[in-house]
Amino acid sequence: MSESGGIRLCTFRISKGSSFSFSDGRNPTVYHNGGVTVFHSYVTDAYLEEIKKVVDSMGCEISVRETASEDEYQKLERKRLAGVTSRNDVWPCMKCIDCTWFDPAQDDPCGARAWEPSMVEAMLEGEKAQKDLASCPVMNRSN
Repeated sequence: MSESGGIRLCTFRISKGSSFSFSDGRNPTVYHNGGVTVFHSYVTDAYLEEIKKVVDSMGCEISVRETASEDEYQKLERKRLAGVTSRNDVWPCMKCIDCTWFDPAQDDPCGARAWEPSMVEAMLEGEKAQKDLASCPVMNRSN
């Protein structure tokens, strides 16, 4: 599983065997009715072994898959989308999130300003992009 032995997210699939439930107080309680149960849990190596012992003692089959973690680009994009890395706590205007040009992965969330000119030119071929740009209160405000 994990070489570090740290806490990680795993997906569990339990099948067959007797009905049971268990909880560790940190993760949601797991209920198995003897059919197929799938759940996610944050585990350490020690806790993973404990789960396997419980499941085995109930005559069940278990498979465990470690959930892939984010790479650095994915972490940065998630933080940008959540506004964590942004210098501003809010988007420039209320219309941004419905705008064709909205790109929260950029430092400037307006694609009309942030994207390469060839991309902007290609986007302007679309009617919605034209309308969004023409009605943008941020791009069209007078200083």
